[in-house]
Amino acid sequence: MGLAGAARPILETPLTLEILEADLRAALETDATFGPAITIKQVGKGAGFISKMAKVDFDWQGNPEETQRLPKVAVVKIVGETAKANLSDTELQFFSADREAFGIAPDLRIPKFYCGRKFGKDGIEMGYLAEEFSTGQMRHIYEQVEETGVLDVLDEMAKLAAYSRNHPETLDKWTNAGIETLLRGGRTLESINLRLENMKNIYPELAPDCAYCVLCHGDLWTPNILWNTTDGDFRLAVILDWQLANTGSPTEDLVYFLHSALSATEYPEKIKYYLSHYYNKLAAAIKGPMPWEDFDQFVKAYEMSYVLSVSVLVPWYAQEKDELLGDNRDDAALVQAFDGKITFLAKETVRCMEKWF
Repeated sequence: MGLAGAARPILETPLTLEILEADLRAALETDATFGPAITIKQVGKGAGFISKMAKVDFDWQGNPEETQRLPKVAVVKIVGETAKANLSDTELQFFSADREAFGIAPDLRIPKFYCGRKFGKDGIEMGYLAEEFSTGQMRHIYEQVEETGVLDVLDEMAKLAAYSRNHPETLDKWTNAGIETLLRGGRTLESINLRLENMKNIYPELAPDCAYCVLCHGDLWTPNILWNTTDGDFRLAVILDWQLANTGSPTEDLVYFLHSALSATEYPEKIKYYLSHYYNKLAAAIKGPMPWEDFDQFVKAYEMSYVLSVSVLVPWYAQEKDELLGDNRDDAALVQAFDGKITFLAKETVRCMEKWF
């Protein structure tokens, strides 16, 4: 090992640099070791991420020809709570699995995976994964995503859904353990009014037949996406955070993305345009019947999913306002944008609720 002395924890978690070094050396098939100049910095704080995230700048020691091929930097995502073990393990499965066998489109724009551990391995109360450090610009829910960026993500979502839809035999490999963990104790208030409780009870009846389930990201809001900005162009770089990957309706990811990507002004003006774009992309890629009879049925399914998802997210957003705004909490314009967005989400939820429930 390249590091001497006492074990050095990463972000005060059970994951140590010694464990990370051993796993990386095995995964990358290298004899190189960590040197003393390795640095660790916490990233992603205030963006609503489930894991603790560290940016690790490596100091590889060894044959220069060997160290040249090794990653210079990585993002390490760590879960140290038993209650969140399924979340970490789900993402590890997504990145480490045989993509064809698990119905994962081979050319998705996702980070390169280096190594990881299932929660509890060797009796250690943590799970983690190390992946490529992706660069790009993030948009918060109170910021607008440009049209080119929205279309890029919709294309990627159609690709993800179509590939698993065309290989339905792969879907039983997904347990949905990550999303079920979040639903048991995640973004909810302690009490929900009777109408929302009734909607929760009928949700299973709204789920599509298993033959029409697809692989979903599960948490595709804008903080989990990075975009490239070059010469004023705004394009998708990479989609992050697959801890809630699950099988379900394609409308699940659509709601999470579009509600967070579009402003209160943009959403009512362009939602049908974006839904039509996605619908046509999916129809062109699927080798068989669509999950809906026609576009109108698709819009209905989307709006019902909107109610079921956003009705829970709105109170969570309000509760976590300061955390989500982070360093921008004193920026009056951004605070106003945040408040306006939440107000619109609530009104749109009521509109869809009155229309379909």
